[in-house]
Amino acid sequence: MPSGRRRPSLTRTLIGLQLGLLFILLSVVGVAQYLVLQRVLLNQSARTLTGELAVLAPILHHSISHNTFASLVPVLFRHFHSPGIEVLVANASGFSIANSASLPANVRPPVPALGSYAVWSGRVVVASPLRQHGHFLGTLWLMVSTAPLSHILTADTVLFAVLALALLVAAGWLGAVAVRRTLDPLERVIQTTEGIAAGQYGELTVLDRAPRELARLGDAVNRMSLAVALSFQRQREAEAETRRFLADASHELRTPLTAVSGFLQLWEEGEGTPDERRQALSAMQRETRRMTRLVTQLLTLSRLDAAPTQELHRERVDLAQWVGEHEPTLRALGGSRLTLDVTSVWASIDADRLVEVLMNLVDNALRHTPPEGTVTVHVGPASGGARIVVDDEGPGIPGDVLPHLFERFYRGDAARSRDRGGMGLGLAIVRALVEAHGGHVTANNRPHGGARFTVWLPATAPS
Repeated sequence: MPSGRRRPSLTRTLIGLQLGLLFILLSVVGVAQYLVLQRVLLNQSARTLTGELAVLAPILHHSISHNTFASLVPVLFRHFHSPGIEVLVANASGFSIANSASLPANVRPPVPALGSYAVWSGRVVVASPLRQHGHFLGTLWLMVSTAPLSHILTADTVLFAVLALALLVAAGWLGAVAVRRTLDPLERVIQTTEGIAAGQYGELTVLDRAPRELARLGDAVNRMSLAVALSFQRQREAEAETRRFLADASHELRTPLTAVSGFLQLWEEGEGTPDERRQALSAMQRETRRMTRLVTQLLTLSRLDAAPTQELHRERVDLAQWVGEHEPTLRALGGSRLTLDVTSVWASIDADRLVEVLMNLVDNALRHTPPEGTVTVHVGPASGGARIVVDDEGPGIPGDVLPHLFERFYRGDAARSRDRGGMGLGLAIVRALVEAHGGHVTANNRPHGGARFTVWLPATAPS
């Protein structure tokens, strides 16, 4: 259920994340660059002051050796007369003897280690002890203001900020273009899914040069679209088959019911001779048997559809012995027109139910074979199981009939004649029983004429 709050788009989210990461990276780089530059400038100022101390060292030692300590001050102030460097001299007790006018009075900066520096009160400070014959006389400090350094750092920071802002703007614009181009396949996938939701089943998304993840998503949506289209197609086919099944069942039941109703009316009215009444009674019995057979076949198919394996009671059977047990019934059907070619092979079958398969196939073959033709039943081993083949010498099966041969109530005869065919349920029961055994049945035409029905059965019961 969509939220009332408007959600940000994926494009804006990705661009925002990109700019956020870039901002963090630039901030880290800017801070690091500022600290490094600050350290470089401070070190440079400290080296300059240390260099001045190195230049003054001979003068200091000469003055200390030949003059009083106080005579150093004019020398130092004359040397650093130029502005920028500040001087502070303190005696051994730490009291200020002399200092530049820019320095506060009575101050004492820290004394950094020799060769090092300190930052004090906005100044870079270096110091050197004053000694004579091993006696400590005082300390000399040289200082320079950090204001020029701050100006350089400020200018550098402003320049970096401007460049960073320009980079963020450029990255945002280029990122928007790149993200939109990258997510264009996703937009097409969304359009396809919206089409599927609107009922355009089977619509496909064409993704050219899409990233691997989006390509996989597009393939998944395409497979889903085809699966949904196939599912609805099968549903429509099932609904059409159900409607046809009901129409065919109604047609098959209506004919005998109409005949029985007519004969009963004839009996009720008392018309007709005794011989005509006997014929009517025989016809009613015939139509009643046909209705009973139809209902029984429909019940068999219904049970096989609901629970195919539960309708079977399997056992290991030698098919050669099984065919021999039913040979008298087969001979009653076909007589001399029937030829048996049987080889011993074992299979896991329901012997009573598989007889229906064999009798249906043999009866179907005999009905489509001319009186002078023969029907041959082959039983023997096959790859991984057993095979039952029924060959006839009839006209064969038309090509447009083959795909529908095992459908319920289907007949190749458009006039729905029952002179040669039954009610169109025999082969449907054959297929249902064979598939319940875990096998399959096929039908095709023989090269030299006639039809061939082949039943394959597994050697053992399927799990």
